[in-house]
Amino acid sequence: MYYYSSIFGRLACHKEAWDRPWDIVFTELKRRNVYCVAALYVIVSWLLLQAADVFTSFLPLPDWTRGLIFLLLVIGFPVVLIFAWAFELTPEGL
Repeated sequence: MYYYSSIFGRLACHKEAWDRPWDIVFTELKRRNVYCVAALYVIVSWLLLQAADVFTSFLPLPDWTRGLIFLLLVIGFPVVLIFAWAFELTPEGL
């Protein structure tokens, strides 16, 4: 029996797939490379925080600069994940 999934816009072929709905979600995350985008974002964020630490030590910047950069990176993380889900990057383009 086939069940239509409006979330993913495709048909699920087996009833067993609906017994474990999180498997469908994690499979879709993997297919859309959301894991890779999240890992890349964490690595680049860490590098930016290291650079901010170095530059704030000798530039006359306020003490709260590093905290602001961290806050902006934390706020940007879910936004980047939503864009990674919505826009699938393939060799043919977006």
